[in-house]
Amino acid sequence: MPERNVQHSSVFETQTAATINIRDNKQISDAKVLAESISESRNKDNGELEIDDGLEFAVEADVVVDGRLQVQAEDVGVHQLLKPWQSKPDADLPENTLIGFNDIKKVSLPQYILNHSHHPLGALALVEAVLLCHQHQSLSTTATYSLNDIWNDGFSVATDSTSHEQILPHRIDTKLMTVVASLDRRLDSALIELALNQLHQKNLSELCIEDLKLKSKNDHSHDSHQYYKKQEKCRTMLLRYQQGIFELFNQQLTSDLTKSLAYDSSDKNIASDNAHAVAITLNNPLALAHQKSPISSLWQALHLQQLLPILSKVLQDTDAQSLWPQILKTGMEDVRAQLDPSSQAFTGLSKSEVSVVVLLAYRLSKDAKGQMISLHDQSLLSEGTDSVAHYIVDLRRHARLIDIDLMTVSDVNLQWLLLTAQHLNSIQLLAIISAVPVSANHFIKRLVGDPNADNYREKQQDGSQIDYNESEMSQPTHNEYRQWLSTLHTVMLHDTIISQDEYDCLLAISERWLGIRQLF
Repeated sequence: MPERNVQHSSVFETQTAATINIRDNKQISDAKVLAESISESRNKDNGELEIDDGLEFAVEADVVVDGRLQVQAEDVGVHQLLKPWQSKPDADLPENTLIGFNDIKKVSLPQYILNHSHHPLGALALVEAVLLCHQHQSLSTTATYSLNDIWNDGFSVATDSTSHEQILPHRIDTKLMTVVASLDRRLDSALIELALNQLHQKNLSELCIEDLKLKSKNDHSHDSHQYYKKQEKCRTMLLRYQQGIFELFNQQLTSDLTKSLAYDSSDKNIASDNAHAVAITLNNPLALAHQKSPISSLWQALHLQQLLPILSKVLQDTDAQSLWPQILKTGMEDVRAQLDPSSQAFTGLSKSEVSVVVLLAYRLSKDAKGQMISLHDQSLLSEGTDSVAHYIVDLRRHARLIDIDLMTVSDVNLQWLLLTAQHLNSIQLLAIISAVPVSANHFIKRLVGDPNADNYREKQQDGSQIDYNESEMSQPTHNEYRQWLSTLHTVMLHDTIISQDEYDCLLAISERWLGIRQLF
């Protein structure tokens, strides 16, 4: 992870979503707006809620002794290093078991997390905290984190971070980070879904804000005015966050995968004793369990694709609804060109089939027992090794399971595909996933208890808006989707073990394509 900016910047503090550094002339005023929002909605440890739809947390009454206001000291500047991967399994969950969303009902979540999930900015900050804690890296409670760090594991040496600016750097509430870091890591996906389900139920549309403004004027009520101002500021921050995601898209979709290859090749001459230690680690199941997930980028991409339509729905931002699919569609062309510069590997394949083959190559290149897990391990996908031939054969074999023949594609081109797919970032993977249109029989489960449930997600996912299949004769059949998902499952079983991240990814892809959370 890159060096963090540990300066004291404005914070999302206990409410959260962050104070964002904007490079335009609104920087100072934006910070002031956020600071006021935080001050008005401060979350205290007692966990009591106002009768304000549960959106704002109670503020303790001022305590005055001998004419002096008593202020509780806060150690906001005390540095603390968190190691989330060392958290212990939850006592309410069985050990060595894969965890699904419904399992979160069995867990007694800290009230501090529940309080955050009921507020728009709090829910977003909870998502951010979980994403950071899932990266298997030490976290500083006084550091600032940008969208690059949160959604894309920051910058690697190979991607030349000097040419990229940090997007929306901000701090995250110290207590929230600390509490999330202590939870069972198997719950991370469920926690994100909990936060997104709560966020999905909010309405921060421009029309809604105007109605609140009118109501506050007519009521001549201080409470009505304060509520209107708080909701307006929440909308401002979510709009800014959404814009930051688009900036991240433009920045990361064109990342040069060949720079990663150059970095790997310069790091191959490792000492023999280090190579032996790596081999021992890769064959030790306990050691593997405590290593960073090799498919973390795919895991991040799938959660980002869940957030985007929810943000657009909450804001009722029709421009964004059409903008982000187009950005991803354009970016996919660049990704495809990098993966197959000869235009041979993907010849004759539909756009959907290209995406599935790339996902197969990505997972095979991340095989825990055959491939490097970090940039500091020796890559076994190097020219002239038996490992390359082994994985080329595996790629052809798995492609054949979904009726795709790669026998006419040269070994050199398939080797290039494996090498470059290995370094795809989360935004590039999001473009690859989004290039597959959802099934015409897509089944959408409405959120339980959502009084404002509508057909928004159906419209987003029925293929009518995002036509990635426009140049093809027909959309994939339902059986083809099932076949793809089954083959992806088989690839995940390549090292005989399905990890929690792989389980999360398989369910998320199934929900994306078919609308059901199911393994095939």
